[in-house]
Amino acid sequence: MFAFFKAEKQYRATQILTAENVFGPYLPLTGESITPTNWQCLDGTFFVDDGGEPWIVFCHEWVQIHIGSICAMRLNPDLTEAAGRPTFLINASESPWVKKSGWPDEGSKYWFPTYVTDGPFIHRLRRGPGRRYG
Repeated sequence: MFAFFKAEKQYRATQILTAENVFGPYLPLTGESITPTNWQCLDGTFFVDDGGEPWIVFCHEWVQIHIGSICAMRLNPDLTEAAGRPTFLINASESPWVKKSGWPDEGSKYWFPTYVTDGPFIHRLRRGPGRRYG
């Protein structure tokens, strides 16, 4: 299971948990999070590419970078550590489905626009690669 946690004096992070069966108990696979320790990250999702390589797709939190982004990072085969650096996929502000509100937002504590990312996942299209949306 991929789950995100927030601990005192640490950034939000995704950690991988394992269990003998779906009912648990779930225990951390390692003592460390799988997402970058100096990034605010959440909503890590497991993905296996066409070559059988495991990846995590996750949000780099808007609370740290103001315009949330979605990133992917290849994992080693046993899922215990990253097998490379995070790869940027998209900023929340670039998404064609974003509804831009008036700015500055009424009652907001921020004096600049913010864009939230949440719950990323990969969806394979039947028509194959080559189309970015839809």
